[in-house]
Amino acid sequence: RVEEECDLKKTLFIIASKSGTTVETVSQFRYFWAKMEGLSQSPGAHFVALTDEGSPLHREAEEKGFRKVFLNPADVGGRYAALTFVGLLPAALMGLEVEKLLATAEEMKAACAPDIPWELNPAAWLSEYIAERFFLGQDKLTLLTDPLLRPFALWVEQLVAESLGKEYTGVIPIVGESPGSPTVYGPDRIFVYLGLRGRQNLYQRLFSDLKEAGFPLKAYWLEDRYELGAECFRWALAVALCGVWLGLNPFDEPDVIRAKKKTKEVLENFRKTGEFPVEFYLDDDLKVGFLYAGGLKVQYPRLRASFKKFMYDTPPWGYFAFLPYLPYDPEIEELFNDLRTLFRGRRQCSTILGFGPRYLHSTGQLFKGGPRSGRFIIFTRKGRRPEQEIPGEGYTFWDLQFAQAYGDFQALSEDERPVIHIHLSENYKEDLKKFYNFMEVITRLTDTEEE
Repeated sequence: RVEEECDLKKTLFIIASKSGTTVETVSQFRYFWAKMEGLSQSPGAHFVALTDEGSPLHREAEEKGFRKVFLNPADVGGRYAALTFVGLLPAALMGLEVEKLLATAEEMKAACAPDIPWELNPAAWLSEYIAERFFLGQDKLTLLTDPLLRPFALWVEQLVAESLGKEYTGVIPIVGESPGSPTVYGPDRIFVYLGLRGRQNLYQRLFSDLKEAGFPLKAYWLEDRYELGAECFRWALAVALCGVWLGLNPFDEPDVIRAKKKTKEVLENFRKTGEFPVEFYLDDDLKVGFLYAGGLKVQYPRLRASFKKFMYDTPPWGYFAFLPYLPYDPEIEELFNDLRTLFRGRRQCSTILGFGPRYLHSTGQLFKGGPRSGRFIIFTRKGRRPEQEIPGEGYTFWDLQFAQAYGDFQALSEDERPVIHIHLSENYKEDLKKFYNFMEVITRLTDTEEE
């Protein structure tokens, strides 16, 4: 898509990886570096690095003569680095005034100083709200945002999931769901709304309905987008404090490595054999491939039977995670949002949407280390393109993504977490539309059987 939409000769590539080894980032870099070597006598002038000092990317950027290297503090974890170059460089490129963004963060830092009484500390309020409700069994932190602030919610999702989803417990962040009536939400929900002043009427009816139904709700109103700097500080500190409340280390992500190891094993096998060790069942109804694991036991390997079991065994406090390794575009996202609304409406369960492989660096920790209440549906597609080989690796971007998807399937199944892997055709959008119709029937059948 980048090659189709951009004139590479006029493109500046920002290679951002704190560790300098993130496989997706490094693979993209290798691919486009090879392209630029054929287009420019000074390919390094088209690249900027954002990484930790001394990382492999730092060394390579120096060797290859990158236009600029931004060195990030190595002692700040990735999800806590929003107010370092990790967040500030993209903000500057968007045209934001970084000084104004940091000024609001400094104001929040002062308001949250150690000598400020707990009851006057904005981060303390938020942490107490989340932790107190968690201990009452309300572990689904549902973040509603003004559409203009939606990208911020994705950062909060990662911050909460990686910091507080481990040791088989934790807070489960729910972002991006379409607002619904109180009847579609289970009693395990709490709500936080982040909005912009002047647009208070956006969800006013929803707020009233949720409060009337007895749901916990906190609302934070920003004067403008520069106050996101303050919110970055508030949320980072609040989540760290929640780790103390819950007895969890908010600064590690011990289970992320499991999917990485599985991916590495799958790729090593592919290098040796040229094949993936996967044999999908073929569903007679949808004509797509599928696998199931993680305690899902059905008499015959059919997608209909697998999903009936999948849905029937989901507890009221469970959640469904849709994990597509598909090209991102608004139409695909809308199809999955429709699925989220369907599942939520029929089961009153929370839903999560995570595009792969991004979610592996975000909610992936929660999925493999958090409470065993999740039900996972991984989507891949046919469509390998041999011409998109990653230089020096012996496999393509499609191969890498498929290995990551199957590696995560293995990691989830080994921990007995219910997971279904659906392998779509190259006409994957039509397959997804058929899948929605298929699930409408399945969820209706499951409801009828329970009654």
